[in-house]
Amino acid sequence: MHFLNKKQRNKGLSIRHFFSCKSGAGFSLLEMIAVIGIVGLLSVIGFASLSSARQRADLRDAEAIVLHSLERARSRAAAGIGEGMNHGVEIDSNQVTSFEEDIDSGSQNPASPVLLPATVNTSIDTANPDIIFNRLSGMANQEINITLTHANGNAETITVYEDGAIASN
Repeated sequence: MHFLNKKQRNKGLSIRHFFSCKSGAGFSLLEMIAVIGIVGLLSVIGFASLSSARQRADLRDAEAIVLHSLERARSRAAAGIGEGMNHGVEIDSNQVTSFEEDIDSGSQNPASPVLLPATVNTSIDTANPDIIFNRLSGMANQEINITLTHANGNAETITVYEDGAIASN
């Protein structure tokens, strides 16, 4: 008990009395533990909110990538960009690839694929993953539903209609 002076030792003060701040000069150990507990609880709540926001952002990012690719291909086809070319998009489980398709031969010239967030998978309701928009009319070769599903189970659906319209729920 080197931290107590001679007068305090003579009064019989204990360690317990030393840590209780009756003089108002500081915080007691119990007050410090309560503050640390509250800060810890707020941190856990904040982390959970941040994680949920990140999951929603991943799903929105994937939806934006797919919508942009589809709308760009439809716009290029309707504008007649590329003589004798249709424009399309191939949907895979974790990526989207835009391409030009020669009207006569059917050969495709793909662009670089765009990866979707790793936590999002895509699925389609047809066997053909290619959505082709016809030159000048902008009409699609098929009606298709594209479902984007996050690892947490949340999902968004994008529908491409045969008239070329694109809708997202």
